[in-house]
Amino acid sequence: MVLINGFQHAYILETHGTKKRSIGDATSETIVRGPKIGFIEDLDTNLALVRQRLKNPNLKTVDMKIGQKKYTQVTIMYIDGMAQSSVLKEVKKKRLKQVTIDDIQDSGVLEELIEDNVYSPFPQIQNTERPDKVASALNNGRVAIFVDHSPFLC
Repeated sequence: MVLINGFQHAYILETHGTKKRSIGDATSETIVRGPKIGFIEDLDTNLALVRQRLKNPNLKTVDMKIGQKKYTQVTIMYIDGMAQSSVLKEVKKKRLKQVTIDDIQDSGVLEELIEDNVYSPFPQIQNTERPDKVASALNNGRVAIFVDHSPFLC
């Protein structure tokens, strides 16, 4: 309800956000001891989960849209001064800029598009659904790539 000073009418406006899944346990990376919480399909919630764990003023995010006609929101997260600038530059300027596919539904698709050798038996990119693993990787100088609508990240 909106009341405006000096007007005799009130306005009732319907406001609601999009529905999203509540934060739950990580299903594919179960552990016996430690945090059980896992990412969900909401980008802002996932960023907040990592920020809660890493209270570092040098924690930075870079938002990007990838695709040609239908854009997908992607966020790169890193700790300034810990992540190698060459890796960050490679991810931002080369790997993600070369993605031209319009419909990226999951981080697994993006992972295939940016890795060097898709058929390699050795992992080139680590993916996870756990905020504690991302926080640990960021503290070790790694870079995280969040994809909107995906509970996993690269």
